[in-house]
Amino acid sequence: MRKILAFLSTKVGIAILLAIVVIGLSVMFKNLPTAKTSGKTGAALAVEKIVKKTLADDTDGDGLKNWEEALYKTDPDSADTDADGMDDGDEVKQNRDPLVPGAGDASAGETASSSSISFNATDRFSQELFRQYIEAKKSGQEITPELSDQIAQSLIDQDYTNDTPDSVTAKDFKTVTNTYDNLVAYGNSIGKASSTKLPPGAESEILLLEKIAADPALIEAADFKPALDRYKKMRAEILATAVPSSVLEAHVNIVNGLNLIIYATESMTDLSTDPIAVLSKVEFHSDGIDLVEIGILGARNVFAAKGIHFGPSEPGYLLVE
Repeated sequence: MRKILAFLSTKVGIAILLAIVVIGLSVMFKNLPTAKTSGKTGAALAVEKIVKKTLADDTDGDGLKNWEEALYKTDPDSADTDADGMDDGDEVKQNRDPLVPGAGDASAGETASSSSISFNATDRFSQELFRQYIEAKKSGQEITPELSDQIAQSLIDQDYTNDTPDSVTAKDFKTVTNTYDNLVAYGNSIGKASSTKLPPGAESEILLLEKIAADPALIEAADFKPALDRYKKMRAEILATAVPSSVLEAHVNIVNGLNLIIYATESMTDLSTDPIAVLSKVEFHSDGIDLVEIGILGARNVFAAKGIHFGPSEPGYLLVE
């Protein structure tokens, strides 16, 4: 059964993929000031601007926004898809079918239909977009920039996913005593896990996002799995580490930070098939890095208080350098 929109094939879909990249790259702009009026990061505001502009785009100037062209299955690069002398937007206003030369017999808004199949996050977003559009049409509303803003805001603010990142608490770990040797072993174990490298030839998720930002056509070939596997291996090694009680809080932060990074990176593997889900999840990446850094700083403070030092050849040196 046909889904509501062939969403990913439209220019709106491409722009949203680029919006996702902007959010994904927020890790590189963590020092951008937060807007005092909205509480949003610079990256989030950039995404909002991109999406709102995209919803207002009308490439062929026929009176139908590019995303509306997806609803009617008209050509966003041709003002008169059926070549009957009347622009697509004018045909829609007159309740004519812009795909049939002449008057046609299909009413505007009937070119897409719902289905009872299971939808992913992008499908659910598309449904909401279509529902708002049809309701506006039925009530006689014009598709104004203000309405486009509302649709864009629903994209930014709503979570179309049904899952949450994994999380641990202090109760999930058994601790060992705070001996000098145990703390040194802990630091070296965490340092070793943190230095886990990507396989030869593989690229980090951030580099892949940068490349997609420069050339969206690369999205199909982008392989996020090596980066995901690296983080999962890192987490497994850290979870297997004996935890002295004095670094328990730091350890919980490190593990939960990795959980957020894994959650976001795993979502990136669906970038070409379910971008709206990625949009909802990928911002956790930056949050995860922040939490890992907080955990490492906490462990570093404990090491300093206990007079523990690591030499340059020791894995634990990575935590204190």
